Amino acid sequence: MSEEMNDLHSALHKMIWNAQEEMIEQGNYIISEWLEKADRNGEFEYAVDWLFNGEGADYIEENLDTLAFKSVHYAIERFDFRSEETDEMTLDQDVADEPKDYYQEVRNWFNVRSNRGFL
Repeated sequence: MSEEMNDLHSALHKMIWNAQEEMIEQGNYIISEWLEKADRNGEFEYAVDWLFNGEGADYIEENLDTLAFKSVHYAIERFDFRSEETDEMTLDQDVADEPKDYYQEVRNWFNVRSNRGFL
């Protein structure tokens, strides 16, 4: 392969990975905006349960042939994986902290600004 082709290959590789990062961030953004809307409507906890453990999880799974759904699915998986790692670290450290607030963890991970008290 010529040096020019190597440079082109390298540029393509970089563009693909940049696009990948943008798609991952888009999944996080979609979830964040949706959860903020749910919070404004007083439905944050219900929306979290629906999306992560209920019909919403099935809805996402059923539409993985669409890139935006894959992006949202990946964002959810990253949160779940992080949550599992945190739980394992807590067990490994044998720490008896206060019970975790799952909903607050979701807020923090997806940067959901609380709209409580501003209605």
